[in-house]
Amino acid sequence: MECTNCGKETKDIVDELCVECVLKKIPIVRSMKQIKISICSNCGAYSTHKGFRKGGSIRDIVKVTVEKSLKPDPRYTNARFSTKFTVPVFKMKPRQKLSFEVEVVAKALLDNIHVKEDYVFPIHIKTATCDKCSKEGSGYFEGILQLRNTDNKNYETALEYIKNSMEKVRKLSIFATKYVDVKNGVDIYITKRQFIQKLANNVFGRFGGEVKQNANLFSRDNLTSKRIYRLSVLIRLPDFAVGDILKIKRDYVRVKKVIGKKVMGNVLSKDSVKGFDYVNNDYKIAAKKSELKQTTVDKIYPKLEVLHPETYQSVEIKNPKKNIKIGQEVTVFVNGGVWLV
Repeated sequence: MECTNCGKETKDIVDELCVECVLKKIPIVRSMKQIKISICSNCGAYSTHKGFRKGGSIRDIVKVTVEKSLKPDPRYTNARFSTKFTVPVFKMKPRQKLSFEVEVVAKALLDNIHVKEDYVFPIHIKTATCDKCSKEGSGYFEGILQLRNTDNKNYETALEYIKNSMEKVRKLSIFATKYVDVKNGVDIYITKRQFIQKLANNVFGRFGGEVKQNANLFSRDNLTSKRIYRLSVLIRLPDFAVGDILKIKRDYVRVKKVIGKKVMGNVLSKDSVKGFDYVNNDYKIAAKKSELKQTTVDKIYPKLEVLHPETYQSVEIKNPKKNIKIGQEVTVFVNGGVWLV
């Protein structure tokens, strides 16, 4: 059969035209404007007609955006698109721009005839700041994490843990908008209320202490009339630290580890490790780690004795241990007697 437009002889004729002439008259892809993509330089989210959404690599974002932008003419069926492009070197920093081209191969059916067409589309990318990340510099916050007790040996470690945790969730658009030093601690203003609770539980699990929280009515959603609350979570670190001596009931316990509301420690009188719920049990700090004394073993027979670190008299140890040698340096706790720790 002969194409009525170009005269070409071919068996694939649609409306008296060959495939080439049909494609010139009715392209597979309708006219498409330049593709412009905004990518958040902080979290990697990219812009859509519904706002910013999470994306993967620049390659993934471009591929998805191009394929969603390609609209086939309704005369074609079973349209399929494949893309080919190379992303130039690009640093994800504020106020950056990038332009390149994407090759698109379109395949479809037209009256049961297989047709194929190649396109080249320009891509323009610029970095921006998404709505969520813009909160970081705005001072916006949904709650405050209040860390207290600067006297605790682990205070700086706990604060560093919080800062590292906040850094890890930046990609999730969760930020600490400011750290405010207050008496005996710091207030950390955080943009995600649910994350504050999770972080507080993690800090409590690692460093122990006391956790209290309360929610204050902040505003009301204009669309849903739903109440919006700001959350305050207090974490008061324990007044003791690893290495301190606690008196729990009748036992003297040297703290080895604090896990939430439980302290693991060496019971001096039994030379054994035991766990105590210090939140629900009365305890006293018998001695800080810095108050423990160094002395020397004076006798091992018939009883273990050391030089009293204050009187320098030979005194019997309350909790003698094996494999101790004369002249050996030991750490002791003095309280109505001398205990090896």
